[in-house]
Amino acid sequence: MGRRAVAVVQECLVEKLANDCSKHGGLVMQQRIRMFVRVCVALLFVFSSAHAAAQDLCTGVGACNRPWMIPAGDIPWAVQTPVSHDGINALMSLPSSGGQSSVETSITGPTTVSFWWKVEPAVPAISGEGITFLVDDVGVTFNSSTEWSKFTHSISLPGPHSLKWAFFPSQPGGSGVLDQFLVEETVVPTGSMAINSGASVTKTGNVTLSLTYEDGDGSGVTKMRFSNNGSTWSGWENPADSKSWALTTGDGNRTVRAQFRDKAGNVSAVYTDYIKVDGTPPTGSVLINAGAPSTSNPVVSLGLTGLDGTGSGVTRMRFSIDGKTWGAWESFAATRAYTLPATPAYYTVRVQFRDRAENVSSIYSDYIHLLAP
Repeated sequence: MGRRAVAVVQECLVEKLANDCSKHGGLVMQQRIRMFVRVCVALLFVFSSAHAAAQDLCTGVGACNRPWMIPAGDIPWAVQTPVSHDGINALMSLPSSGGQSSVETSITGPTTVSFWWKVEPAVPAISGEGITFLVDDVGVTFNSSTEWSKFTHSISLPGPHSLKWAFFPSQPGGSGVLDQFLVEETVVPTGSMAINSGASVTKTGNVTLSLTYEDGDGSGVTKMRFSNNGSTWSGWENPADSKSWALTTGDGNRTVRAQFRDKAGNVSAVYTDYIKVDGTPPTGSVLINAGAPSTSNPVVSLGLTGLDGTGSGVTRMRFSIDGKTWGAWESFAATRAYTLPATPAYYTVRVQFRDRAENVSSIYSDYIHLLAP
């Protein structure tokens, strides 16, 4: 439920109940009813806001690269969408009749931060109600405006510092609102990229990029982009841990490049990884006993060739005596002993080859006549 909607409901209920009982209770009764309704509506707003996204504080200010917390004993803040500067959402203190509402984070100096803030007033508004911005628990500035404004503050001292926004309500219904927190810095983000989890070869140009990115104590990585050639780049997109990507078509060595951008607009160095694309099956041959037409010994010697041109290289082979049942894949070798069935007959030995990219060759064969001993 939005703050404006709450206010409308509140006033409608107050007006209705006040009119209904004016005949019976007089002015004192009307005042009590007004207070009762305001408290009830405030509790309704607390409930709806807390259930919307009470724990996801960083989402409201758009800065999830740093921890955000509510100090112990303080009235919570919650993410909501009706009131925001960026048109997405913002962080708002929950209504209260008393007590401090605070939200805080930490920063490492020296640095400069900025944020948008305002006061969402109670109905009716109370003059002077506002938010205090504190650094290391020392007040820096106070804002009581009901209009959005940007505040920028530089911290010159090195080391960690706490930042706090504290709202002190004068009556139920008033709230502080915070949005678009930004660390204004010049240090570029860092990152890494691996194609297919670091594999050296693939038989398809459709790969998966594994990504890491980091902005330290900066404003946070918000975009990433990619390129196959280093000159033509994809559009900036939201960061993710993985990305499906299409390599340049055809076989050969391929390089992918990635860049990351933080909220302050700083762009990282170019990070690269490469992989070999091999979509062409290998070729080969098999020769039994150097091409002899017959043998009386069922244990024969296979002469094997496996060729993969400029591909990833032949690494495996397998055999079959009937073309239906195949042995397990085994390491490629130029020669191999093979045992034929014991019954004299003509036998055909079949072989297939597989390369590093998992491409499987056609079936190659040779035959021999097994004679009786």
